[in-house]
Amino acid sequence: MATAVNGQPSVELDQLADIVIPGTLKAQASTRVGVPCLLITANVGTVFEKPDLLDVYIETMTKTIRASGAKFVAIHYQEIGGKDFAVGMQNVQPVFERLTQHPNMPQGFTRSFAIVDSDFTSKDNFTALSNQYLVAEDVDAALFDFEANTFVPFVCSMHDDHSTPCASPLYRREKFPASYFPQVTWGRKGYCHTRWQLNGRSLDLVNVHFFHDASNLVAHESTPSVYAQNRRNALRHTVKHLSEHVNEEGTAFIFGDFNFRLDVSRVVEQLATDLHAKHKHVEVDAESKPHRIVLKGAQGEEELLVMTQKKFKFSASELMRDAASSTYQALDVEGKPLPVPLSELPIQFSPTYPYAEDASLPTTFLSKRCPGWCDRILMTKNAQELLTRQQVLPDAYSIIGDAVCMGDHKPVKLAFVL
Repeated sequence: MATAVNGQPSVELDQLADIVIPGTLKAQASTRVGVPCLLITANVGTVFEKPDLLDVYIETMTKTIRASGAKFVAIHYQEIGGKDFAVGMQNVQPVFERLTQHPNMPQGFTRSFAIVDSDFTSKDNFTALSNQYLVAEDVDAALFDFEANTFVPFVCSMHDDHSTPCASPLYRREKFPASYFPQVTWGRKGYCHTRWQLNGRSLDLVNVHFFHDASNLVAHESTPSVYAQNRRNALRHTVKHLSEHVNEEGTAFIFGDFNFRLDVSRVVEQLATDLHAKHKHVEVDAESKPHRIVLKGAQGEEELLVMTQKKFKFSASELMRDAASSTYQALDVEGKPLPVPLSELPIQFSPTYPYAEDASLPTTFLSKRCPGWCDRILMTKNAQELLTRQQVLPDAYSIIGDAVCMGDHKPVKLAFVL
């Protein structure tokens, strides 16, 4: 399946044997110019399920790309195709083409590379991850061949993987073991790793999607929750893979839907304080397990918070929407401390999930999960030092489409110069 960027034709990945010349890429002195980069993570399940959101989504994404001035764009998608895979997967290539050919897109992007995990019938391998990369004409780019252990010149291509966990030597992809999340159904969770060389500088990029909280009530039972422990195992697994391929001096970014959640038990306590709750009711089931937790006001009638297995409805959601609020960010315990050697820039934006899937309610939370900063961009020590030297502005790491509906997840971006 092939696509084009700004009218430039692309090739099928199985044609690479006729085009890619193995060997170490030697950067010329003239190509050592820094490359403006833009990294984006986007959980797009809702967009594929609600096509009416697609126009605004693409308009907002392409405006962001243009405004960044980037010459290398990496978009890591999760839940590609939505939940109805049979229908949604047919729309992946048209969506990619609409984005790359949109009038907002700068004309300098002449090469693209996309990895689409499309075989939803493969229970053991399917991750629903997709990586899309756009490269400007004046960037000397190469992709790493993990089997030949060398960089190969980059060609424009669309890769649609149908059957195996890793059908190409140009990336590494793996579905997380089912043992990592025994409390939930083995789902579409894993990672996909590519390595680039841009104007002579190496850059490792890893797309990830970790496990969600299947039940608000179970998440409320302990700190850290069993789900948080599962995600920690997946993160360690990903870091172990990365450490096997990237040395201590490597510049690497892991970005995707980490599904990091706030400490739910402490959130309930904080909301009780902030909402001036006077009564807390815990309803139990036949086995004496909580199945409904309610915070009420002074009169005992107004429900300020209602939490069930799949409901988290509370008043005054602006308490968490306030990007400057340190109160609820302090409850973001999964993001700190991170396993060595990972770090993250300070978060100065609103929670990225879960938003109403309604174009008229772009800043309203869905009443199903506790809001959290699920969508993140983490980096290795060398990448952190690179950004520190550049003194990147606070909005370099931020939400995309804060004031418009982008689905239940808000994409997150990071801009820097490599």
